[in-house]
Amino acid sequence: MLQGQCRLSESVIWTLQRAFYEAEGPAAWKPKGIPFWMTSNPYFARAMARVVLGFLRDLAAVRGAGAIDLSAPLNVVELAAGSGQFAFTFLRSLRELKDGVPGLDRLRVRYVMTDFAESNVSAWRAHERFRPFVEQGLLDFGLFDLERDGELRLLHSGERLAGTPNALVVLANYAFDSTRHDCFRVQAQTIAQDLVTTLVTGEGAADLSDPGVLERIRLRFDAVSMAAAYYDDAVSNRVLEGYRKTLGDTTFLFPMGAIDCIRRLLGVAGQRLFLLCGDKGDAHEEDLRRRGDPVMTRHGACFSFVVNLNAIGHYFEEAGGLALHTLQHTTGFQVSGFLCGFPESALPETRHAFHAETDDFGPTEFFTLVKSICQNFAAPPPDVLLALLKLCGADPEVLYIYRDVLVAHARQANDAQRQELRRTLKAAWDGFYILHRDMAFELARISIALSEPEDARRYCEESLRLFGRTHATLVMLALSHSLLGDYGEGLRVVDDALALKPDSEPALDLKARLQRAPGRA
Repeated sequence: MLQGQCRLSESVIWTLQRAFYEAEGPAAWKPKGIPFWMTSNPYFARAMARVVLGFLRDLAAVRGAGAIDLSAPLNVVELAAGSGQFAFTFLRSLRELKDGVPGLDRLRVRYVMTDFAESNVSAWRAHERFRPFVEQGLLDFGLFDLERDGELRLLHSGERLAGTPNALVVLANYAFDSTRHDCFRVQAQTIAQDLVTTLVTGEGAADLSDPGVLERIRLRFDAVSMAAAYYDDAVSNRVLEGYRKTLGDTTFLFPMGAIDCIRRLLGVAGQRLFLLCGDKGDAHEEDLRRRGDPVMTRHGACFSFVVNLNAIGHYFEEAGGLALHTLQHTTGFQVSGFLCGFPESALPETRHAFHAETDDFGPTEFFTLVKSICQNFAAPPPDVLLALLKLCGADPEVLYIYRDVLVAHARQANDAQRQELRRTLKAAWDGFYILHRDMAFELARISIALSEPEDARRYCEESLRLFGRTHATLVMLALSHSLLGDYGEGLRVVDDALALKPDSEPALDLKARLQRAPGRA
């Protein structure tokens, strides 16, 4: 036993998880690390940008009290922005969609990336992909602990967000599934708290200074009677009472960490808030019925729970607000919207955009389709693969999966396919968020196969600048120079490659060809 019976929200697991994120920083999102593509791909980011744009259009239609104050920015705050890839992709989409929309041309939207881990915030501030947005006044950053903080100070402008004149938009993607929860059990219309005992498996004592101990932890739940007023917050207690009456015999999680955060954000927003949340969760009350003990899903040395989005919706409704949920009944991934401070009749564009982007062919269907294609079709025909990349918005991750297939297709492509593939490579590079993958090198490989050595040279130089000098990139760069007819520079670069790997057959072969008659090189 590591810790005796206590509320789930008071378990030591949350302290260990915070230590993991603080220690790992940006490295947490390395390949095979924490999964984040679901909420960071261009399709999802563009869908969320369209929903936010619908909300902005509704705000622009308001006249008199509650109208947009054009002298102040409208802030879009992302909680637990993690790797930063969603922010980059969302900003590109929103800027493109907003430009030229009547009524929005004078509105200044400012995106604010937040996290409690200082190393993450420092990495974003230094990231070259964000620099143009900062210079244009479209982006700022803040250290914000969503489980504790009641105010947000912006690091670039120095402003403090509190009682903002305009409504506040908050984006929470995979933020609440790793935030504190409590557990309750309903039996015969009686509600009890489900207390947790934290156990550790394996040999040896548990070192609580090592977040890796999370991989050895197991939880045991036991129902214990509770007082009727469980929380200090009357609205939360009313939500629990509603569940007692309607759910039947079941066990459910209550996202008290998320709701505490929402209560504080409502204060920052002057009670005018639009929260858009993408997470694995239960949005519909019927999905909470007949459940057993909650499952702690592990991602290496961290974990997550399924978020009770339905409870968050009830919380907003009890507070006089509105909840928007997708029609799908799945815990794999859900998108929900929550609004407070606006009459429902004033939100037609928001509601339309939300349901159009989530119900017909939404992020969950997109993820299911693309994942299935990537897992089951190793080498789609050229036109099929180009169509997939277009659907994905030239997603660099999908392109990376099919990089070898694209090299093979590029060698045999007809003129129309060549033109489309070259455009796709450029779009993938423009949308590439520099993190851990050397996408520039892969684009150079495909460009060589397309017989586009100038493109290959440019991508190779980007690879060397961003990811350092490697033998493979130097050989590719030398080949690009040779195909451009610059044999002297090709020889110089191939010698640099051989200095790193003297026995490299590709480099030795290329050097021998470059040393022969230039016309045959």
